Amino acid sequence: MTFSDLRRRFALKGDSGLSLMEVIVAIAIMTIVATAAASLSINGVKTVATEERAQIAVTVANDSMEKVSGWTVDVNSLTGLSNLYNGRSKGDVQNAFSTFAGRPGVVQTNAVWDGTVPVTASIAPASTGALPVMQTITQNGTIYTVATLIGSCYQQAPYPTTTASADCLATAGTAPDPMIRVIVIVKWTAGAQCATSGCYYQTSSLLDPSSDLEWVTH
Repeated sequence: MTFSDLRRRFALKGDSGLSLMEVIVAIAIMTIVATAAASLSINGVKTVATEERAQIAVTVANDSMEKVSGWTVDVNSLTGLSNLYNGRSKGDVQNAFSTFAGRPGVVQTNAVWDGTVPVTASIAPASTGALPVMQTITQNGTIYTVATLIGSCYQQAPYPTTTASADCLATAGTAPDPMIRVIVIVKWTAGAQCATSGCYYQTSSLLDPSSDLEWVTH
């Protein structure tokens, strides 16, 4: 057997293919890479869904606040209260304030309701002129609970510079200035992050119910 024959035999033996162990290792590596890629993809989808729900909550809260802004704070001669409270029953208002008592600004706000509405009555729909206390809105398959809390507080003098909720307190202090606080709270429980205790978005505003000064021009 010549040297050429030996070289040809070893060359053919080297071309015989991968061993079983090499195939197993290659499959294992491909499985790890594929699993990592799938995990990243799933986490990316979950992150996008979470951000989308949060953005929808912002939109829902702003829409509810816009509805409140469209109303006048003038006093209703029948109730003796601002028109913002029209149709809001005692039962619904107290239930909403109790449900969200732990949210910022709620305990600093006095619950106010329309005394002309029976205690057991439910809030009239917005089409009849009442701002709903509690409502549910479904967007992209997610159910949002929306609470519009409207109550009174007292702007303190001198004005504190700490937190926004402390600027207007439930009790009257020195030289208090009565105000109306509007708090819109949006809650949802969709997604693993929000399933246990829920996720929230909240916005609030202070409204001055006092009449504008009438200037004497003559």
